[in-house]
Amino acid sequence: MKNRLRKLRKENSLTLAELSEMLFKLSDLRISPDLLSKYERGERNPKKSVLVTLSEIFKVPPLYLNGTKDVHSLIKDGAISKMKSQNLNIGISEDKGGYSYEKINEYLEDCIDNNPLIDYIFSNESDYKSLNDKLNQAIYVVSEYVLLRVETYDFSVSGMLTYLYLELDHAGGKLVDDNLNLTQKQKDNMAQVVPEFKKIRENAIHSLLKLAKDKNFEFEEENAVSLDFFKKIDSSK
Repeated sequence: MKNRLRKLRKENSLTLAELSEMLFKLSDLRISPDLLSKYERGERNPKKSVLVTLSEIFKVPPLYLNGTKDVHSLIKDGAISKMKSQNLNIGISEDKGGYSYEKINEYLEDCIDNNPLIDYIFSNESDYKSLNDKLNQAIYVVSEYVLLRVETYDFSVSGMLTYLYLELDHAGGKLVDDNLNLTQKQKDNMAQVVPEFKKIRENAIHSLLKLAKDKNFEFEEENAVSLDFFKKIDSSK
């Protein structure tokens, strides 16, 4: 809490008295300017209800405001939580279809430290003004980057080919499902688009398989391990 509360208050051009009044209006909390000053100097710690309300006022996470977490760790924690919600098996060995914390952490650190988009999000030129908004966007960018890196086997050629193949194979989703329960008008509308789309998708997959062959990779769906469909052709045979 020490220094961060004072910094945020100053950035928002608030006096201690004004902040005290805001706490009362928002949550009926009677916190005197003197007590707020003690929070800022680290002489007292606010109760949870006060911490939460202060966080809402300044639009920052409570763990950031009380000094428990810095921005870097909040991005990492948020990204891991988001990826777990998308069924990425973190903390499970690779032979069981998972990824070690060490490997995921390596990818996280690389993105946070080296991705120019993260620098932009936290810059003054960014469209995201509050720390909460900046963190939410950074978590999205980082988690998507790590998921892509995982799904492409760290951007290996076979991994990227497999990723593109699956994207094309799944393209259109339910729109190309022949078992949809549709009205006649909906069927007529679908008939204007879906057949041509299926041809486009089939042609795109054909082009991808040709690209793989040109790069000396062959498609082996039946023998795929962990959905890695493309294998390097052994030129010595």
